[in-house]
Amino acid sequence: MKGLCILLIVQQHIDIDHNFYPSIHPQLNPALQSFRIPMYYFLSGIFFKTYNGFSDFLRRKVNNMIIPLLFFEVLALLVAWPVAMYKQSHGIDSTVGFSWMYIFDPFTIRAWHYTYPMWFLLSLFEVNVMFYLIQKYLSSVWRVVAVVFLAAMGYACAYWHVQLPLHFDTALVGIPYFMLGWYVKQKDVLVPSKYDKWGLYIFIPVMIVIFFVSAGIGINQQELPNWLQLYIVPFIAILTLFWACKNLPKIPVITYFGRYSIIILGTHVVFCVQMRSVAQAFGIHDSQWVSFVAFLITMAVEAIIIAVLIRVFPRYTAQKEFFKEGWKPYFLN
Repeated sequence: MKGLCILLIVQQHIDIDHNFYPSIHPQLNPALQSFRIPMYYFLSGIFFKTYNGFSDFLRRKVNNMIIPLLFFEVLALLVAWPVAMYKQSHGIDSTVGFSWMYIFDPFTIRAWHYTYPMWFLLSLFEVNVMFYLIQKYLSSVWRVVAVVFLAAMGYACAYWHVQLPLHFDTALVGIPYFMLGWYVKQKDVLVPSKYDKWGLYIFIPVMIVIFFVSAGIGINQQELPNWLQLYIVPFIAILTLFWACKNLPKIPVITYFGRYSIIILGTHVVFCVQMRSVAQAFGIHDSQWVSFVAFLITMAVEAIIIAVLIRVFPRYTAQKEFFKEGWKPYFLN
């Protein structure tokens, strides 16, 4: 499921003309958008643990989210700088431009340069902290009440176009999906069951219905549909997909990209749009095919990037601990 999520996200970012999905069906992108990001929150909720108290929990979340966020921000600028210098020296127009001040994007502005998908890590970090406190201090009924209240606050922010610092409004909107994942784990739904096969039987009819009743969800852009389409429809779509995936064997390529989806999330926007030019260099000019071929090239490059980063920078890409117990950085041990 994580592999499917990241593939859909990369394809969406490559399709700068917004022609790929509409060329298939006008409703396809809104349908995918209805569960693309919500499913990431859901999957994170499945893996939620309290660990050994709040300090240990916080340390692990900083290691797995904040450190990668900062690392990919710096890495993106280090890659973008020589490209920007080359464009400037050759008189090539750069639509983004370059400034070392972009390193402060996560803390100062809403739309980041080069690493805009990483808003999700910041949002997910906040969701984890909020849910830790909810799970620790509230009983089961009050947990639901608290999550509904927080979601209502996030919805109100979107309605009134109030953007809270550090994308906190996105965390408010995203926490119900997270809780759904946690609840699924609590009910032992992850365990194989004799009823799993029904997931394959209902998948197509349910997703056909979802296709026509869903609406696009732009959590970061504060573009939210009504409550039914924001939560109930995505809940059904996510659980149906989850149920169906329980029947499927591992698909190595998709599983690989899912395992290292954080690296893809942090690196693909630096170069994925330029892959359209590479596709066009092969004589492909139809917009839909340009997007598709650029997507394939991007994922091939990502496979190489993953192989390098997990070996050279494992502590900065959530593969090993950066801060060990006691909050002491590994390089001071």
